[in-house]
Amino acid sequence: MCANLPIMSLLTALGAIATSLALAQDPVKVDSNPNHYKVEVEKETSPMHYHPPTVVISQSDVRLRFTYPDGKTEERATTAGSIRFRPALTHTAENLSDTDFDAIEVELKPSPKSQ
Repeated sequence: MCANLPIMSLLTALGAIATSLALAQDPVKVDSNPNHYKVEVEKETSPMHYHPPTVVISQSDVRLRFTYPDGKTEERATTAGSIRFRPALTHTAENLSDTDFDAIEVELKPSPKSQ
């Protein structure tokens, strides 16, 4: 049963991809520097940007620093294959590792309002 947990989590995330639309700002459109958002981002910090609630599936082992609008910072290590839910937030992100950070981010849309 425990061996199936990562597979079930991945299937849940993939199901969310299939049923959701991205509502966040597109970081590529927010940031005029085309070097910030590609497959590789080397030792750069993204501009301040917003994400709705998101499921993040890490594809690499890295250490990241997040800075929030109030100036608070948080460092977090992620490992390849880890899956986590992130509530809506505005932040900048900096890769503190010597390796590239790759992740799949599934930005969740709000539930439809009853009619």
